[in-house]
Amino acid sequence: ISDYAKGLFSFRLAQEIITFAKQHGKKIVVDTKPSHCDWFVGVDVITPNLKEAIEMSGVGEFPEVGYALMTMLDSNIMLTRGGDGITVFTKDGAMSHMPAKKIQVFDVTGAGDTVLAAATMGLVSGLSLRDAASLANIAAGIVVQKFGTQCVTVDELEKELAED
Repeated sequence: ISDYAKGLFSFRLAQEIITFAKQHGKKIVVDTKPSHCDWFVGVDVITPNLKEAIEMSGVGEFPEVGYALMTMLDSNIMLTRGGDGITVFTKDGAMSHMPAKKIQVFDVTGAGDTVLAAATMGLVSGLSLRDAASLANIAAGIVVQKFGTQCVTVDELEKELAED
């Protein structure tokens, strides 16, 4: 679920989607704006960036912000931190960090959407949350090296995975 807080989602719609997905054993991965974060309590993963996580939780320090958000939303948190990579906070209290590869960033447009898509792809393919975050981190690293809204190809992912 990608909720840009532009009026498509309502609390009721979010709850109906979550209920339906849970009834059918589906993973629920959400990127939402801070104003709607309480609509998605209990989903599998929420993927805020650091600025959004601070706004959602009211906690301004890393890593405390991740733990606070995980507790508040009863969800695993995949916290994107730009050039610092992705940090995962799991509901069992563990924290894992995937550092970003040092690259030339041209445009961050779509990086968050890429993280959401790649992480979801990894999870539904059977990857652990940590491995899905690692895949998402690599995919985001590819997309920020492109101008504008771009896709990450399978060939690009395979190349980066082979190098890692």
